[in-house]
Amino acid sequence: MSLLLLLLALQAGDAEAGAALEKFRIAFKAKEAEERAAAVTELAKTQHEKVVVRLGQLLTQDQKEVRMAAARGLGAVSVADLKQKAVNHLAKALAPNAAEVNVAIAIVDALEEIAPNAGLVVLHQHFTSPAIPVARTAIEVAERFKRRESVPPLVALVKYLEVASREALNVGPEGRREVVGGGLPGAGAPVDPEAPRREKVLKPAALKALETITKKSFKTAREWETWWKEKGADFKSGR
Repeated sequence: MSLLLLLLALQAGDAEAGAALEKFRIAFKAKEAEERAAAVTELAKTQHEKVVVRLGQLLTQDQKEVRMAAARGLGAVSVADLKQKAVNHLAKALAPNAAEVNVAIAIVDALEEIAPNAGLVVLHQHFTSPAIPVARTAIEVAERFKRRESVPPLVALVKYLEVASREALNVGPEGRREVVGGGLPGAGAPVDPEAPRREKVLKPAALKALETITKKSFKTAREWETWWKEKGADFKSGR
């Protein structure tokens, strides 16, 4: 494609995006959330950087129906140059939507549509969020997805919770916790004074998620580690 044709194509794309955004601006004035969500879905049909930016904004605005529609719209992005921008918007929106599990699920689903396991990677990173509600939502979403890839980080989380809580209740002279592995806080990390409460809230959720995914029931990280070491290679799961 010549430079002139490329410039003409870009101008046509800008004009189409501008028209779609103006149509959306008017439609988005609807009182009902379902109608606003429908307007978002229609807007998402126009794949343009300006549209991706607007959808990204909507991930943390308005009612859950609108946010879920925005997530689905970003998940449907197929233009190569826009995919990473869509991923960035979705990844940043998971924590702000911790209070709405269904929105969080839609966000992870959208990430998975763009790139296999992209949603799981972002999800697992939130297991150790400093905000307990965010971590709990991430665990609950992992339980809904029932993916084998979530088992090792969930086991690592249980181990971290156990160790951090024990260290907080019995802090040594160094005031440091031991290495726990799995990419979680380890040697040299300050003891978390919130660790006992974090364990009380998150460990039951993590154990429940593990049981849902694996159909097995263990109560400690050591037991889960032993089972995964022996059976993990052959374990299969599905949503």
